[in-house]
Amino acid sequence: MASGFTELEGITADAGINAWGDTLEEAFTGAAEGLASLLADLPESSLKENAPVTVRGENLSSLLVGFLNELIFLEETQGLIPGKIKRLWINGNNLFATVLCAKSGSVDPSERSHVKAATYHGLEIDQSGDRIEIKVIFDV
Repeated sequence: MASGFTELEGITADAGINAWGDTLEEAFTGAAEGLASLLADLPESSLKENAPVTVRGENLSSLLVGFLNELIFLEETQGLIPGKIKRLWINGNNLFATVLCAKSGSVDPSERSHVKAATYHGLEIDQSGDRIEIKVIFDV
């Protein structure tokens, strides 16, 4: 099963997603691509920049929030809007990823959303059964 995500409904003043996968890497990929869908609807042809991301966390929750906030930081500081995860792996408390991004100038500002941060509020990482599910809420 591939990774995936759906947007959470009924969240006021914030935005949230459910993400899933068979492995932690797939679930984290789904969460990152869910964040990307909140930021902008990017055509595949606009994803031309490779951005390496390295994050360290004390536990899975801090690793996930740190990773998502690093993607938001890329947009704010380098003008790179994350799109697809090209490669992601988790080694203990470290996460390494290569992210395909679009330059923010190539996306109409009226078609972009501003996401301030991934939060710990309501954060869930459920590793039961054969599937890992993530719920994360973003401050917008």
